[in-house]
Amino acid sequence: SWCGWQPGDSIVRLWGKRINESRWSKMRTKMRQFLFKDSVFDSFKMSQERMSQYADRINEISPKVIRGYSHSLYLLAMYIRESARNLTIPACSSTAEMLFPHYREEIKSSLSARCFDQYGCGEIRNIAAECEVHDGLHVNDEHVIVEIVHKKEMASDVGELIVTDLDNYGMPFIRYKNGDIAKNIEGECSCGRELSRIGEIVGRISSSFITKTGTIVHGEFITHLLNELQISQEAGIREFQMIQNDYDKYHLNLVSKRELSKSEIYHLTCSLKQYLGP
Repeated sequence: SWCGWQPGDSIVRLWGKRINESRWSKMRTKMRQFLFKDSVFDSFKMSQERMSQYADRINEISPKVIRGYSHSLYLLAMYIRESARNLTIPACSSTAEMLFPHYREEIKSSLSARCFDQYGCGEIRNIAAECEVHDGLHVNDEHVIVEIVHKKEMASDVGELIVTDLDNYGMPFIRYKNGDIAKNIEGECSCGRELSRIGEIVGRISSSFITKTGTIVHGEFITHLLNELQISQEAGIREFQMIQNDYDKYHLNLVSKRELSKSEIYHLTCSLKQYLGP
């Protein structure tokens, strides 16, 4: 509600769709869109043609807010400016990666939208969010405890983010390090809310890949793909790095408990070719 959205209002999500979506999943998605006025546009394939289609649909829907990956919102905003189209959105809600100052400015200028940054992770979901003052992120104190622990090798105003989930009784996360780095922030927010605050997240970036056809594929696609193919779970992947050397040349580095099987490599390669090209 801080960005002006209320339950029942229309919302558009620039989000990563399932790579291999079942018929039941597609039906469930359509039902959700109908019941909750919740439209999802695939941010894993942000070509000029698709963004033109997205802009048309957004104008038809007139959503109260567009929620999406920070870089996807930025790409849409740039497209609107460069194509001289008119698209006015009351607010945008960015998440999943860093919202750089030039991202925010582009979104504000091209979409005429205030941008509200939100921070969470897959394990704990909503952790903190911006209010209308845009001075740090308010922690969701009713549901999480957030600590910022400084280390010697870090700058004085940043630290490791440690989160305790107060709602998860089945698999408790207590003082959980999710790998992100955040800035510390002192004092109360001028909005009057008494929730604790953290500064910007400074250690989470997902880049994008550009295919031969000009399609922009968000970096989160790789995370989704490894999870959907069950490779992350089965092979015990701890870290991965995807490097694009040319439009059709990629190198994937994996840190895992075991080597991938021939079957896993085959299915992974086929899925990568489907999205990134041969």
